[in-house]
Amino acid sequence: MRHISRRSAPKPTPRSTTPVPLAPPMLNAWPMLATPGYIAMHRDTPHVAKPERDRLPKVLNQASARRFLEENGWTATQGGKRVKMTKEGHRPITLSHHRGGDYPQGLTDAILRQAGLKGGGER
Repeated sequence: MRHISRRSAPKPTPRSTTPVPLAPPMLNAWPMLATPGYIAMHRDTPHVAKPERDRLPKVLNQASARRFLEENGWTATQGGKRVKMTKEGHRPITLSHHRGGDYPQGLTDAILRQAGLKGGGER
């Protein structure tokens, strides 16, 4: 293998000065939405706010889960470190104390699924 010193190394070729064609600019969608036809079509569409029940909490702890389930028709049948929530037609849900902190995201999702408040159904 031949040793090439820095002085004798080949020089890089200069970059091409030919301009590269650019993609067409993105058109803003707002002018299309401001047309009289679009405004007339959607003028009478009422804004419907989601009911409070449909706003699911992102993270629960035992107290907030108990409060949220009671607002949605569940009743607490046993108290203490573990709270058992019951509702007619559903399996009971046990809410653990979890060291007084927030439940992990997976446990929060599982509680909401078991209560029938989040998609996915029961397992």
